[in-house]
Amino acid sequence: MRKIILGFVGLVVVIAVGGLVALRTSAGLQDKLFERGLAARMASLAVPINEGSLYVFICGAGSPMPDPARASACTAIIAGGDLYLVDIGPGSAKVLQSSGLDLSRLKGVLFTHYHSDHIGDLGEIAMQSWAAGRKGPLPVYGPKGVEDVATGFALAYHLDEGYRIAHHGADHMAPGSLQMAAQEIDEASFELGSVLVTPIEVNHDPIRPAYGYRFDFAGRSVVVSGDTVPSDHLMQIGAGADVLVHEALSRELVQKIADQLRVNGNERLSDMLADTLDYHTSPVEAAEMANGMGVKLLVLSHIVPPIANPVMERIYLRGVKNIRTNGVVLARDGMLFELPQGSDEVKGP
Repeated sequence: MRKIILGFVGLVVVIAVGGLVALRTSAGLQDKLFERGLAARMASLAVPINEGSLYVFICGAGSPMPDPARASACTAIIAGGDLYLVDIGPGSAKVLQSSGLDLSRLKGVLFTHYHSDHIGDLGEIAMQSWAAGRKGPLPVYGPKGVEDVATGFALAYHLDEGYRIAHHGADHMAPGSLQMAAQEIDEASFELGSVLVTPIEVNHDPIRPAYGYRFDFAGRSVVVSGDTVPSDHLMQIGAGADVLVHEALSRELVQKIADQLRVNGNERLSDMLADTLDYHTSPVEAAEMANGMGVKLLVLSHIVPPIANPVMERIYLRGVKNIRTNGVVLARDGMLFELPQGSDEVKGP
């Protein structure tokens, strides 16, 4: 019996080694394996979207601080099959490209304010949604200054627009679709397709005005806070929403980082980091906001600082469960939440 077992093991080893040799030397086998993996990958990317549901997709849960796990600020709202973006920070366009969402259905970008970590990928998402088949200028909404931002990005991508049309042809790259249609907003509600959008002025001094947004569709609703300190106005307008995507900065962790920078002799960066403490919301305060609004789910996003390990996560969330025992999620890029019509359920990862 022992000889049989050893013989079988030896045969397996021989087959395995032979397979590795074949994999390294056989172009046909390499091609078949690649094609099989490619088909599986393409199938896995397909995101089934129910046009009767409201969706929230996290395309950027990070901040200006470098975070290999999270792009900068971006939250996607999908309603009636159409795609809307709240902010589009650096790195978030790649998250959207790899998401499986149909970028040709992008119907607008809504800015909360114009810090670089909220606007940096506007040109790239305009380009990639155009390549995906979007036609016509991209609508861009935001507070005063939106025309400068949209015009600047369109100008920066103007030469590339010509290259793409010349290379791929106007049938594939519709001329004029890399342009942007800027629209300045105030707190008046407006309709985007089948979605009612309500801008909510928040407190991110010295940035004025800065907005959060409420989205209502088919009896379901989502609020995205933008950058803000705790806001009674946001709580009032957002009351009764199903989901709150709220920024959250851990003052404990940021202060520790600022203190260590000072110890290391970097007083300038220490001072600048400490400056961020007074115009953001802590995770505990975000939980209090969620309770006050009566939301079913709080998604903590725009996470500061980056959460690098479980110890940091525990410090970041310290005290949250004392305020809100459940219905809290720490956002990661790629999370998708569905709010089905005719239900109070929130389906998530």
